Amino acid sequence: MHLGGITANPTGEWTVQQARNLALSLGGRFESIKFLIRDRGSNFTRSFDTVFEATGTRILRTAVQAPRMTATCERLVGTLRRELRAARPGGRGPVPARAAVAGLRPRGGLGSC
Repeated sequence: MHLGGITANPTGEWTVQQARNLALSLGGRFESIKFLIRDRGSNFTRSFDTVFEATGTRILRTAVQAPRMTATCERLVGTLRRELRAARPGGRGPVPARAAVAGLRPRGGLGSC
């Protein structure tokens, strides 16, 4: 599991840069990422996917109009926010707005979150 940067208004260019930053920070370990689970938001452009696909990462998008799947992913993000907030000194500070989930095998097969 890897968390990207924080911004109130992510754009396509911003998310691509976050993917590149992750690739640089992980170095050779970036190639070990097998799956990237993401939603169908407009800020995830083709360029974003290309950064991951270049090393063989399989992109898994949440299904269209699948509230249960989206709710499960949002619950995971909410849990991460709470855990990260609790881990910060004083339990305060900014909380990640989006999470890039990588390296996890989905429970229900390759097509579900």
